[in-house]
Amino acid sequence: MRTPADRRKFRQEIGWYEHEDGEGGEYSSLDVPILHEDGSEEYDIHTCFLNPVLMRLYVALIRGPAAAAKMLDPEADVHVPKTDNMELIHGIDHTEAGAIAGSCVLAIWGKSPDVHLNPRGDHTNIDYKARFDEYLDILTTGLRKKSPSILHVFAEWDRIVFPDAEAGCVDPPNKQRRGKSDGYRRAMEAMAAEVQGQGEHHSDGEEEATNGSGTEGVGDGDPA
Repeated sequence: MRTPADRRKFRQEIGWYEHEDGEGGEYSSLDVPILHEDGSEEYDIHTCFLNPVLMRLYVALIRGPAAAAKMLDPEADVHVPKTDNMELIHGIDHTEAGAIAGSCVLAIWGKSPDVHLNPRGDHTNIDYKARFDEYLDILTTGLRKKSPSILHVFAEWDRIVFPDAEAGCVDPPNKQRRGKSDGYRRAMEAMAAEVQGQGEHHSDGEEEATNGSGTEGVGDGDPA
């Protein structure tokens, strides 16, 4: 759309909502359809950061618009141009949290009435810098705490954008490690099994402690 007025029609897609008292409205940072795989108008931990538009934006940045356009065909193979592009120049081979956060900001700005991508929108008053930091913090915290929904986000981005990557922020258990020795593969499998076993042991311990406490529905601040 050529003018800010033309792009106002998209404001619901980028999180606009009216205040309950009818006095104006504002833009939500997470109740944003364009961030969700299913276009949800409310934050959904299972689909947020998975809208294909975000991935195509990122591919356009690192490989060029032609590569992004090919992604519209679900049967097409991943297209990496042989000419110079950001992916080849910088050796980008897997998805990073900053890539997802940046793509979210670009997607919102692209459909906003804001003319320039400044730290704060000139028409929407969206704080794009704060948005980027917020998305980045959600993603990195999810990685650090091994949140299943966030691990799934990174796994899906790698599956779609970097299907041949040998490593990433999330390493799927069935990811092939081409060129690695049998010993390497066995070591990685053993470590994965060890982590899983520790998780199961921790869960069993918590269940025993809960069953043996004799309490139910007592908050931390309630008297014994």
